[in-house]
Amino acid sequence: MDKILKRDEYVNEVLNPIIEQKKYEDMKTLNEGLLKTLFGMAKNLFKKDWDSIKGDSSIISVYKELDDELTGYSVMKLSKKDKCNQIRQALVDFADDWYEMKMNHAKDNESDPKPAKSMKFKNETLKNNLDILQKKIKDIAGEDTQMQKWADALLNDMKVVINKSILSDINDDEVKKQIEQDNEDIKKKNEISNKKMLDWENDQLKQLEKERELLITNVKATPENGDTSGDKEVGKLIGSLKLDSKEEFVNSANNDKLLGFNEIFKKSNGTKGVNISDRSYNILSAFYKQLNADAKKFNETPAQSVQAMCIAMNVFTKMCGVENPKFDDLKVELMTRCAIISNGAISYKLPLNGKEGNEAGNYFTDVIGKLTQGKLSDNSDIKLDDKFKNNSIKVFDEIKKKVKELEEDFNKKRENDLKNLDTNEE
Repeated sequence: MDKILKRDEYVNEVLNPIIEQKKYEDMKTLNEGLLKTLFGMAKNLFKKDWDSIKGDSSIISVYKELDDELTGYSVMKLSKKDKCNQIRQALVDFADDWYEMKMNHAKDNESDPKPAKSMKFKNETLKNNLDILQKKIKDIAGEDTQMQKWADALLNDMKVVINKSILSDINDDEVKKQIEQDNEDIKKKNEISNKKMLDWENDQLKQLEKERELLITNVKATPENGDTSGDKEVGKLIGSLKLDSKEEFVNSANNDKLLGFNEIFKKSNGTKGVNISDRSYNILSAFYKQLNADAKKFNETPAQSVQAMCIAMNVFTKMCGVENPKFDDLKVELMTRCAIISNGAISYKLPLNGKEGNEAGNYFTDVIGKLTQGKLSDNSDIKLDDKFKNNSIKVFDEIKKKVKELEEDFNKKRENDLKNLDTNEE
């Protein structure tokens, strides 16, 4: 006869888990929505994270699946892809050794491979290699508490990785059932800590969203809603501008509500309308025409990031054209967010130029980099005067300084917040 639950038992054993699971799913949905708004194609954000990892394909496949479930670490994984991949590779290297040792032992003894029970090894090689792995993870993560928590979660999951990888080589159905049950228990434990991290991460994403909207509204522009893909957003923004003559351009800029023309190029006498010089028109018309031709490069860029880049270009052009540029904090920050490529969490995910070292940059830095050389593009005959060129160097230097400041502030705030976050299972 089925067990009949009392009211308290029903609430604790049935109703509360359902509510908790729904809350978790709602948080994951919120997380995915914010990621898409802030970083573009949400489904492709982490698609290539495991592509460069070498090792046994079954090990990599299981580890990738487990990593994808750790949704509460998304911003960290985005912002520090290289370090995360170093940790992923180190984990897979160790798992490969452990897996190979189990399979060789089974082969030598003509038996099924034995399930992994724990990471308390009797084998001296595995014991030493585990010590080396843990030290390597600590060295890579450094003072990043969230990265260390993520790496620890994946390291603790290695038993699952090994057991899933050997499952098809085990013939005993009871052993298989036990492995599957153990894996399910570990998954539930991970879910508890991931819920806490996911909740915290959603707060970080909301803050990033507010900061970006603040920088856009600072120039009295209306933030786009983020539903449009970046390449279509380019068409939408440029479609409202008339680029073929200065008169038409000024008229369309007067009616603009998305790119901040009326605030950035406002007339000094307080009258309505924009005041755009011939030089500014030449620069911006060339920029927007080229952007239109390059629209497909932005297919994975968030709509609001395209908008921010266009506003940043307007700001840069105006700031470099005045006698003594004033480094308005919010305007410099907007340009800086567009220029950052080293930290995916605080940048605006503009298309990268594919170069390395000092030449590394993105679409925006390439454009303003050419302006510091006194030219619009490699193909342009228009030469910019020395005043504009010198100002553009000063503004670009200010952007470079701001990059370091923003990264340090972001990392410091994260670490302070994480110190108060307990993600241990209850």
